[in-house]
Amino acid sequence: MTCLNRTLLLTLIVAWLTACSPGNSLVVTVPPQTEEPPVLATPVASAEAENVEPPTQVTPVASAEAAGIERSTAVITETPLPPLEVAPPEPNLPPIENWDGLPTYLAESAPDTYFRLSYNPYLWAQTEDQFGQIVLAHREIAYCVIAPTVGRGLPMSFNTERETRLIGPIEYEINRAYKDDVLEFVSYYGGIPAEIYTGFQVSVPPEQPEACLQAAETVLATLRAVPLAQVTPAP
Repeated sequence: MTCLNRTLLLTLIVAWLTACSPGNSLVVTVPPQTEEPPVLATPVASAEAENVEPPTQVTPVASAEAAGIERSTAVITETPLPPLEVAPPEPNLPPIENWDGLPTYLAESAPDTYFRLSYNPYLWAQTEDQFGQIVLAHREIAYCVIAPTVGRGLPMSFNTERETRLIGPIEYEINRAYKDDVLEFVSYYGGIPAEIYTGFQVSVPPEQPEACLQAAETVLATLRAVPLAQVTPAP
C-alpha cells in the first residue's frame, strides 16, 4: 500500500470516529425525491363508456305559427267515407222488387206490421251501410242512399227547412238539413194511419242532390204496410 493510500484511509477512520463520538450525530443528507405528478383520471369519452344511455333527443313539433299558419285559419278537412259497394244487377231481374223492414216508430205502428217499399232493381240495390243496417243505394248516383231513421237533434252548425207534402198517396213531414248552406240529407216521416208510421233519411251527394231526391221520392211514394206473415225474406 502506498503512502498516499494509507494517508487517505487514516483520514476516513478519524472522520468516522469523530462522528460517532458522544455529542455528535451523524447527519445523512438525502437528496429530495422528485414528486411524480398526480395521476389524473381519464375522463369518460361518452355516455356509452359509463354504460349510461344517452338522453333521447326529442324533435320539437313545429307549431302552426312556426309553419307560417295562423291558428284561426287552420282548417281540418273531413275525409268522406267511400261510397257503398253495390253489386251489378243480376240478369233477368223482375221489374219491381220489394224492401220490407221494421218501422222505426214501433209504438205508433200496429203490432207485427212491417213497411214495404217497391223499387226498380236496375236502379237501386239493397245493401248494408257502414253501421250494418239494410239500406237502398242508387246504382248510378254515388252516395245517394235511403236508410231507415228516427228523429234526432242536429249540431248547431246545421239548419233545417221543414214542410209537409204528399208523395204519392203518403203524407210526409220533410226536413231538409243543411250544413254551411250545403244540403247534406233529407228526412221523411210518414205512414198509413192506424197501420204504420216510419222514417227514412235520404243522403244526397253534393253534385246531384235533386236528381237523388227525385229518384228517392219515386220509391218513397210506394210505402205501404204488410203483416209479418207476408214479409220477404222472413225475419
